[in-house]
Amino acid sequence: WALHKGDNDFVVWLPACDDPDYVAVGVFFTFKTRGVQEPRVPAGLVHKSCCEIAKLDETAWTDAGTGASTDLTLNRVMWGNQVMNLMMPSVCTLMDHVPIAYRIVGASASDLASRDAWILPDRKLGDAEVGLCAAALQLRPQVTTLNLRRNAFTLEALRALVEALGPDQETSITVLDLSQNDLGEEAGALLGKMLSSNHTLKSLSAAFCGLGKVGEGLVVEALERNEVLETLDLRGHPLAVAEIKARGGVASVNIQYLNGVEVGSDAGSGGCNHIRYYAP
Repeated sequence: WALHKGDNDFVVWLPACDDPDYVAVGVFFTFKTRGVQEPRVPAGLVHKSCCEIAKLDETAWTDAGTGASTDLTLNRVMWGNQVMNLMMPSVCTLMDHVPIAYRIVGASASDLASRDAWILPDRKLGDAEVGLCAAALQLRPQVTTLNLRRNAFTLEALRALVEALGPDQETSITVLDLSQNDLGEEAGALLGKMLSSNHTLKSLSAAFCGLGKVGEGLVVEALERNEVLETLDLRGHPLAVAEIKARGGVASVNIQYLNGVEVGSDAGSGGCNHIRYYAP
């Protein structure tokens, strides 16, 4: 649904697909637009078996006064007794019928909705699921911890997370664990971008994500523009950011693979190869 009349322009999207058993739990919208607009975040749909019809709260926005020839009113959606930062139409003359508002139900959804820490390791979550988590963070600004260690998402979902943790978003994440996901070298640039502008994150783990020396370097470089982060883990051993900065400035820190202190060996075991063990 779109209106193009100068300063009153708006665009509202209702996610949909060919399968009627999948439904949206909210609309995407933007106001004071210019030209053709396209959504820039993943749009997830939920199967009806995971949902029930939801009630609507009071009016959050209406197109009254915009000069539109049709009527559109958006209301916040109720999840039980809680008002969510999700909107669905209560009035919509652009369609033959007003879309039904749904809320997600079930143990997992209700459990997450009530928690400040989302601990989701080893769930085999892919891009679609993590993309939904990224969108949900903007609906649950009280969430402070997100643990996605050892899942199955890629750069596509990481982009959505970086967007969700941007300076213009109402998120409060202080602890983010992305470790043991195969994100690759490009992830370093995305994480560096996030650290350059995020003002809430205090602990970041991106260990064993395949960043490589270049990707790790971009993350460390971004610390020069970040005054909030306290610990950074790129190798499985968290480091104090203050200590990194104290080593002559972030720009001079050179990430290398170095041997640590030898703490043991297989000498005397009769093995055909000699192995030494090092502390990092």
